[in-house]
Amino acid sequence: MNRKNTHELHLEAREVEVGLQELKGKILEDMTERLNKGENVDRLKDIIQKIDQEISNAINIYHVEEE
Repeated sequence: MNRKNTHELHLEAREVEVGLQELKGKILEDMTERLNKGENVDRLKDIIQKIDQEISNAINIYHVEEE
């Protein structure tokens, strides 16, 4: 992979990470509201776990590319 493509991949991975972090924040806000109402949030917890995994994947992409 040439340097330009590596740089573009690095930027895209960071953009994905930022977007996922924003989504996670919104879900956590919703989760807090639901918990305050006494509602079940198990499904939201599962979604947060999946988002965390995807954030980790994005971080791994740009850390591998930086090495």
